[in-house]
Amino acid sequence: MEKRLRIEKAFILHRIYSYLIDIAFASLATISLYFLIISSVFGLGFNYYENKDNINRTLNEFNLTLKDDLSYDKYEGVIQDFYFNKYENEIIKDYKESYKKDYTIYHIYNVVVLGLPTVVNGEVSRSDYFEYVLNEDNSINYDVVAKTVPGSGRNYEKNMHDIFYNQYKKLNELLKRYNKEYFDVLSKNNLYETISRASGILFSLLVFFVIIPLTNKSSQTLVEKLFKIGNVEAKNGYTLKKYKVILRCLITYLLPSLGVIFLSMYSFIILTIGLLFLNLMIMILSSNNKDISQKILKIDSVDLNQSLIFKNKSEEKEFEKENNIL
Repeated sequence: MEKRLRIEKAFILHRIYSYLIDIAFASLATISLYFLIISSVFGLGFNYYENKDNINRTLNEFNLTLKDDLSYDKYEGVIQDFYFNKYENEIIKDYKESYKKDYTIYHIYNVVVLGLPTVVNGEVSRSDYFEYVLNEDNSINYDVVAKTVPGSGRNYEKNMHDIFYNQYKKLNELLKRYNKEYFDVLSKNNLYETISRASGILFSLLVFFVIIPLTNKSSQTLVEKLFKIGNVEAKNGYTLKKYKVILRCLITYLLPSLGVIFLSMYSFIILTIGLLFLNLMIMILSSNNKDISQKILKIDSVDLNQSLIFKNKSEEKEFEKENNIL
């Protein structure tokens, strides 16, 4: 009797369900562990919550928690206060070190925030929304805040809002640059959060996709067990080698994990959601319904209701002998 007659391919819908539910369970475990580590380790022993209070207090002090739907003059006021009152000397010094030239804070504001040229050549002294103030002799006065070019209408308001809101969002980076205390507590908390995310996801992946599959003959996850799906060597249909269980986890989830650990909007979308979705599409669309790790490691997913899995040739022979199979 051909060994292959005892192996039946797993139903693709069951494969899809188990893949998605496994990811959901691992995600819930990661989130739970993240908050547990933050509260029980960094919250108690490393002043995480105290640091967070200091961060929020500083952001409120500098009005850096405004919503994105306010009129542009609200952001303009915060930016001017930051440039002209809070960090005038630091900004001037920073600009001097970068350009090896002395500029007043008003000149810097006109260039960096309002987008006007550093030095006017010819007669162009304005943009669509701002223009330099002229002296009585029609020379450019760089050392006062440039005037707003009058305008009206929906597009005018929207574009002015975008100009000031975009510059407003950059103040947080400037604050980290000029306020060492704020930078230090923010860096510490970012590190604590990264460690917590990394610990949570690595522990979840280890349990769900390595330890549990290694403890059963068919190398199943908990959800695959529910759907009666097993994983075997494609070459002979025998129990999966242990190193392949580990490599399968690494190949499938290593890069998506980095997207979660080093969390940003782009890394989360591209690395996490993008790669996991790509893996799912490869499983669905490939002729043999194998995902990336199965193709690389030569693994088959089988329906355990209709398949017999053996550890090795000896166990298969013993089964044939006991059941009088020739």
